[in-house]
Amino acid sequence: LPYLLIINIVHFQFRKVPHVGAEDFFKDCENQLIEKTDKKFNSIKECIVNKQQYLQLQFSQLKMNYENLMKEVCKKVLTNDNLLSKHEEFKGKVLEEFDDLTNNGKSVNYMVERRQKLDEDIEEIFDYYKSKNDKSLNEFVQKCISTKRQAKNVLMEPLENLSMFDSVDDVNSTYNRAFNEALDLYMELQDLISFNQETFDEYLSELREEFEAELQRITRRAEVGERVKNAAKTVLLTVVIVGFVAIFKVPPPI
Repeated sequence: LPYLLIINIVHFQFRKVPHVGAEDFFKDCENQLIEKTDKKFNSIKECIVNKQQYLQLQFSQLKMNYENLMKEVCKKVLTNDNLLSKHEEFKGKVLEEFDDLTNNGKSVNYMVERRQKLDEDIEEIFDYYKSKNDKSLNEFVQKCISTKRQAKNVLMEPLENLSMFDSVDDVNSTYNRAFNEALDLYMELQDLISFNQETFDEYLSELREEFEAELQRITRRAEVGERVKNAAKTVLLTVVIVGFVAIFKVPPPI
């Protein structure tokens, strides 16, 4: 609008110049002036459009930068806290890049509005990846729970075949073999593409605690069994000794 106003003023001033007797010349000059001003106006208008397109292109590129960062980090399953931390880090980086853009003649309010729009679009992208991560995280947690249960069964099966009178050494030997087999089963979770270290370690820690509790239980039972066996041996030995003594004390027949 200001440029059009300037053009009209120029044309008005040109028409005020006396041109009696040179109407054709002035008419040609006016046509040339109109042609040049129109050309200049179209050039400026095209430049403005190009700047708008360039700003929109930069805007789209910034959103793409954020999404690429989230896509890469979400190849692994993250805890909610880790995902939120990455989101805030990437969002802050993108908004800083936006703040470094030149406004290309745009008003401050326009740039504020575009920044707000970028913020909103980033939050929408984050919601999408959070939804995907929540689903993958839940699936991984269920897988950890299921595998932990299977590993516990692998440990318990040979232990349940032990009797009270098996020695502590036999108990430890059986436990160690079953423990290694059960732990190997759980460790297969590391081969999953979607792998979350914190969740994996959490259930591994629970599994080790349960294994340790079982070891203590069967060890105490074996120790009780050994005491019973030792007591039985002592009683048996006492009975044998008493029997021999009784035999030797019996007077020979007359």
